[in-house]
Amino acid sequence: VRGLREILPRQFPGTTFSFLPADIISQILNFGAPAPIDIQVSGPDAEANRGYATDVLRRLRQVRGLADIRLQQPESAPQFGIDVDRQRMSRLGLTERDVTNSLVTALAGSSQVAPNFWLDPQNGVSYPIVAQVPQYWLTSLPSLENLPITGPQGQFQVLGGLATVTRERAAPVVSHHDIQPVIDIFATPQDRDLGAVTADIRKILKDTADALPKGAKGV
Repeated sequence: VRGLREILPRQFPGTTFSFLPADIISQILNFGAPAPIDIQVSGPDAEANRGYATDVLRRLRQVRGLADIRLQQPESAPQFGIDVDRQRMSRLGLTERDVTNSLVTALAGSSQVAPNFWLDPQNGVSYPIVAQVPQYWLTSLPSLENLPITGPQGQFQVLGGLATVTRERAAPVVSHHDIQPVIDIFATPQDRDLGAVTADIRKILKDTADALPKGAKGV
């Protein structure tokens, strides 16, 4: 693991690697967390929490004996933003609901909006029947824009004629603690005992206490 932590970042720059506890003893000692060190920053302002957590993360990288330092809730996951023209849809007799249902059916399957089952008379087992666009048909942005959008009266239009599709970034993981948005910083000790590393981490949290966003807390 020590060797992989040195080799993988050099071979795959820009990628974050971490090694989760593999045995049941380590998992129990971590209380089910994916790392023995978990620093939580929670507060009402999610963006301010992320800014503070990023500063703490930068300081943690200078602590000797820490490895696999990462944010559990990154904000760089790619996604598509679909901005629908409601005036154009109203003229065609379509609504946002029609766009949503058509996209969900095409991308995730009809079980989300119109669940259907077939009962096998031989064994009495119900099997779900799901309609979905084959994934190999959606290999580009134009293919996504060509997805058909249908209304309750049989109206038909392609997505690109109703909306503008753009590439965006978003957080793939969203966490809350006591209803407040929370950012987790995970880390693992290496070549140093947990107590010594924890003392350095507590010093960093104490030094940055004044930078905590209003109403937030870091533990």
